[in-house]
Amino acid sequence: MDKLNVQKANKSDWDKLLILLEEAGLTDNLAPDESHERFYLSYDNEKKDLICCFKIDYENKVGILKSFGINKKYRGKDLGIYFAEKAIEESKKLGLEKLYASSWEAPGFWKKTKFKEIEKGKIKDKYFIE
Repeated sequence: MDKLNVQKANKSDWDKLLILLEEAGLTDNLAPDESHERFYLSYDNEKKDLICCFKIDYENKVGILKSFGINKKYRGKDLGIYFAEKAIEESKKLGLEKLYASSWEAPGFWKKTKFKEIEKGKIKDKYFIE
């Protein structure tokens, strides 16, 4: 697969995002008023499939990567690692100094990325304490 671009989600992407999040088991934590506004995604330009989506919530200079989902058809191809790196790049564009991945799913996957596991009690950022 050639270079896959990540873009901000649009309102018209919302239904496809919800399907991907449902397939990935990530809809339980969505807020009732959730929208596309802080989501990013990537499409397979040839097949028009939604490959990946993720959300970056942030406050001040600290962000949380949430709802990181990969389409089942594209799993096992190291695309998750690629998109985890893209999420870091997008957080830098937002001016964030820290980005945490809020995830308890797939700990083996996250160990392959640049994210490091942190015990909850060791997090000092106010955004997480409140």
